[in-house]
Order: sequence, then structure tokens, then C-alpha cells
Amino acid sequence: MNQFKIVFLKELKDAIRDKRAIMAVLSYALLVPVFLGFVGWLVTLDQPVDSVKTRVAIANMESAPGLVAFVEKNGISVKNAENIDLNNIKIPDESEALLIVPDDYQDNLNKAKVSKLALYIDSTTRERAERGSEVEGILMQYGQYIGINRLTARGVPTALMSPFVINKADVSESKFYEKLLVSGLAMMLIMAPIVGGMSVSLDTLAGERERQSLQTLLTQPVSANALIFGKWAVVSLFSFITVTMMSVTLMIMYITLVADKLPFSLGIGVSGLLIAFFQLGIFSMFVASLLMTVSIHAKSFKEGQTYMQLLNMAPVLLAYIKIYADSSLPDAARFAPFIADIESLSTILVDGRIQPVYFITSIGVAVLGTIVCILFTSKRLSSEKLLDEV
Repeated sequence: MNQFKIVFLKELKDAIRDKRAIMAVLSYALLVPVFLGFVGWLVTLDQPVDSVKTRVAIANMESAPGLVAFVEKNGISVKNAENIDLNNIKIPDESEALLIVPDDYQDNLNKAKVSKLALYIDSTTRERAERGSEVEGILMQYGQYIGINRLTARGVPTALMSPFVINKADVSESKFYEKLLVSGLAMMLIMAPIVGGMSVSLDTLAGERERQSLQTLLTQPVSANALIFGKWAVVSLFSFITVTMMSVTLMIMYITLVADKLPFSLGIGVSGLLIAFFQLGIFSMFVASLLMTVSIHAKSFKEGQTYMQLLNMAPVLLAYIKIYADSSLPDAARFAPFIADIESLSTILVDGRIQPVYFITSIGVAVLGTIVCILFTSKRLSSEKLLDEV
């Protein structure tokens, strides 16, 4: 334990002095959530304001008093459009849509003939596009209203207009966009330990080999296990600090900026947070052992960065497969590393509850992977070949 403590404090001091390690933690754990929160806030600025009525300008509105009254009754603000240039159509100021009523509209209505209404909308922003669609929907309702009255006046049952009625119900456990966003959030959380521990793991093994200080360290009366566990503890600590800081920052961004704008809400509570941190803590230890296994094979920091970039591709690829091809995955694939972590974390974030199968799988794979990676790294560190390669 004394040897472990000495190695741990030595590696911790070196890691704190390493500006690359500190910047990796701060950049991913703080800047990425802040950037995402800012983007989410910008998206919410384009949301329509419910307290303001949609405004439509109607040209020749005196020819369609019934239509104008129906539109106003359904909450649309109407204004008269004058001096419309048919060769250069422009929506009047303070209006989201322009409706041009033909001069023979009333005559066609009396003779049960079809009139061609011209509706112009502006889809430059999401708000204006939605308000234009709202006007179109009201006009369609008025057309159906006129049709029903005509059938009723002629003694035709209105049920003949629709031979069936569709009752639509969504039986999926979660909607696609909800699943997409939550799985993406879970992916960011499982990437945090990798980014946070990468620089530390590279410096503690590959960096020492490059500086030729590892050989001196191995000649000291310190066991290989004490060296490995001391270095592994520091990498695990940085990985867990990164994921903790990122989780807190994401929650702050969610609560302060986009909580009331998203199409779903996170149901995670205090108990759910504790469960999530427990899973992420075990996962951080697995990630730290995996990073050290990769780092010990690199003879220099730069070479180790190349290996780490290849390693980073694996969880990202698996995460995107989980997000975009979830329905096509076989059941066995959901228990794969990283995929099971995303599955478990997604349920905890949305419902605040554990999905036992995936939670146990995630913990079990992390514990088993940690043991295997540490044994492999310890064996590699004890090898005489390593001394010749330093």
C-alpha cells in the first residue's frame, strides 16, 4: 500500500502539472456542453410564440366574407391587402401569409363551382413556415365545412364523405427523435472518460518511455502491481472527474436553457443520478485500464496518440450503430461493450430507472474488462523485452 500511495501521488502530481491533461478535461467536460446548450438555445429562438396570433393578409377579402369570418373565428388575425402586384408577389409587412381571393369567388360559391385561391407563405424561418401551414390548415377546414353543408342541404349523409376513420396510436416505447437525442447524450457521457483519461495515460506510460524515465522507475524496489495500480488509479480519477464535470454542466445547460423546449423531458432524479454515476464510475475504471493497455505499446507520446485515435473510433462507431440502426440490431448485439452502456444510461436518463439486464451487463463487462486489461498491462510491464524497447 505504501508503494501504491507513492506511485499514485507521484503520478497525480505529474498529471496536474500536465497542461494537456487539464485542457482535455476542461475542453470536453465544460466547453462541449456549453456549446451544445448554446446551439439548443439558438434553436429555441426560432420557436413560434403562442401568445401572438398568426397574421394573414387577404386581397379582395370583401368577396369572401364567410371565409374571412371563419379564419378569424379560428384565431387568425386578418388584415386587408391592397395594391398587390401579381407580377411581383410580396407578403405585406406584419403578416406571415398572403391570400388572394379571385373576383368571382362568391359567384362560384353560389354555383357550387371550384375557386382557385392563391396562398403565399414564407419558409425562411421555422416560425413563419409553421404559421403559413396553420393558415393553410384553416383554409382546408373551411373547404370541408362548405362541403359538409352542401351535402346536408341536399339530404346526403355526411358520413359518405369518409368511408372509414383512422384512430392512430404510437405503441413504441420512445419516439425516434427522443431516442436519437437521449442516445446521443449517453454517447457523449461514455466518451468523456476516454477523452479525460487519454492524455494522462499516454504521459504515464508512453511519455515516460519517450523520456527514458520508465526504465529508471522499473529498477526501483517497487512491484509491477504497485506501479500499474498507482498509474491506473490516477487515470481512472481523471476519467471520472471528466464525466462528473460534464454531467453537471449538461444538467445546468438542460435546466437553464432547453428543458421546456425539448419534445421530451429527462425523468432522472437523485436516485437516478447516483445510479448513473455508479455505472459511469465503473465504466471510467474500465476505460482507464483500456487506455493504459494501448499506451504501454507506444514508444512515444506521438505514437500513442495515433493508437488512441484508432481506439476512439470503436466506441463512436458502436454508438452510431446503436443510434441509427437500433431496430436492425440482433438482440445479442445489445450486450456488446459501449452499446449496453448506452442502452442502460438512456433508460436512466429518461425514466430514472434501471434496466436490469443492460445495467448488469454494463457493470459486468466493465469489471471483467478492467481485470483483463490490468493483468495484460502488468504482464507487459514486467517483461524484460520492455526494458530493451525503452
